[in-house]
Amino acid sequence: KDRKSEQKIIEEKVPIGIRASLKTTYQSLIKIKQYPNAFRYLISYYLFSDAVLTFQIFMTLYLGKVGRLDDNWKNIVLISGILFAIVGALISHWVARKFNSTRRAVSYLILLVAITFSIFALANNQIFFILSMILMGFAYGMLVPLSRAYYSHLSPADKQGEFFSIYSLFEKFASIIGPLLWSVCTFLFVFLGENGKYRVATFSLALMLFASYFVFRKIKD
Repeated sequence: KDRKSEQKIIEEKVPIGIRASLKTTYQSLIKIKQYPNAFRYLISYYLFSDAVLTFQIFMTLYLGKVGRLDDNWKNIVLISGILFAIVGALISHWVARKFNSTRRAVSYLILLVAITFSIFALANNQIFFILSMILMGFAYGMLVPLSRAYYSHLSPADKQGEFFSIYSLFEKFASIIGPLLWSVCTFLFVFLGENGKYRVATFSLALMLFASYFVFRKIKD
């Protein structure tokens, strides 16, 4: 819980306008590079968030083309992932305590999501799709709240609002590289057929997650 600050809050008048807004954003981006651990976290966050959002966009397409699942099976797979994501979010605090470190927990969870993406790229029956989706939802449900908590730890106490505005900016832009990478893969590997090109595209998202993991490992408390 936040403690009530005894300091008097000074309200700062900020000019409103597109030019002022862009200038402020640019200054914040420059400022955040002075905090290398927070900046590395944002790069890592962008990669895993972009990969997951891309998969969410193309997931039903993948389940239909590769898994040959009808609408009922697609719903079962999706509901399984969502329910276990809720469970993961609810026990995330307990998991962090078991690892004795939020940083270590986030690191392993990014790696786990990367592995589940790899499994999903290789799955060939309904049971594997359901199990991998359960594992993915469970891991991602824990990853989201813990990663935000850890970013709060990396951000200066007197700049939380500014740093989380940059966090939101990275979050909003986290739907560019992933869809582009997916589209390039489905174009270049068209010779593998529908089944093959979509598997390669999904595995490319797993590579983004592995890259996110290695960037995250460079962060120091």
